Amino acid sequence: MIKKFFLIFETFALLCCLAPIVHSEFSLLGRAGERGPGAARLYRFLWIFWWRSRARCWYCCGGARYNLAGPLRGFVHGVRSEDGFYKVVQKDSNGDKTIVWFQLCEHMKFNHDPPICQRCESCGGPDHCGETCSALEAVTHSGFPLCRTLGFPSTTTFSLIDKRKPEQGLIVDMVANTSQDACSFSVSVYCKRTGQQELPTSVAGDGCHYTAVLKHPAGCPVVTRLDGGGLGWFSTLLIVLLCFLVVYMIAATIYRRKALGIVGVEAIPHMDFWRSIPSNIQWGVEYVIGKVTGLYRRVTEPSYMRVNE
Repeated sequence: MIKKFFLIFETFALLCCLAPIVHSEFSLLGRAGERGPGAARLYRFLWIFWWRSRARCWYCCGGARYNLAGPLRGFVHGVRSEDGFYKVVQKDSNGDKTIVWFQLCEHMKFNHDPPICQRCESCGGPDHCGETCSALEAVTHSGFPLCRTLGFPSTTTFSLIDKRKPEQGLIVDMVANTSQDACSFSVSVYCKRTGQQELPTSVAGDGCHYTAVLKHPAGCPVVTRLDGGGLGWFSTLLIVLLCFLVVYMIAATIYRRKALGIVGVEAIPHMDFWRSIPSNIQWGVEYVIGKVTGLYRRVTEPSYMRVNE
């Protein structure tokens, strides 16, 4: 019964959070069956919500937490490139040029210098090459660049560079399971707490599996729990219950104001209960003081009975 109650309450809280967003989007749809600007924003919102649920950019290991996409001082987008992509160019001994574009935790965006190469169907096609994947390779042979997808945001995984030294940083792995082949791209994000980031100047690999090194403050972990410390299950439960209580109070107050027309402090649910809290606290304190005083008297007074003369 308790489990069912919490499930219903959690569903209600989630609907209360999403209802204003969905309502504002559908209000712009216009006529029934018309796909207007509101519908486009709603579809984009649902797409972004689904994509972010798959392509997370954080990692926890024991008492260390990494948030590669979180804003840092000097790095608003975290470890992600502000240009929308990183680019590494190198040549081999034969003069063939290899270019690797990549972005961490999301697909690449090209406002300038887009990839121009053949066989880009798995990463946006010839008109939007590089915009639907997170890593792309272009190898030029005899003046003809050929593309190969190396990774997608949805296949991104994380691991520690050294499990015994989590402060060193993270390894970000991307895989591209396309019809051509299953290539991959791996970036070792080393922790660099001071100074500017050190961008990768070269990549290593065999033509299908590449690795690169990036030194960035986002690779430094945030210690969330020390040995023998941190939040226990009871503290976490209290925080969750408090959050649910806040959501319930806000949603119920809005409902009572909009649907029932109640204004002022009376719109707050269970107002009689909240008003009785001070008097209940006073009564409880007086009750405890009376019990302690009575116990103290029984202990300190003589055990014989007083006889009337």
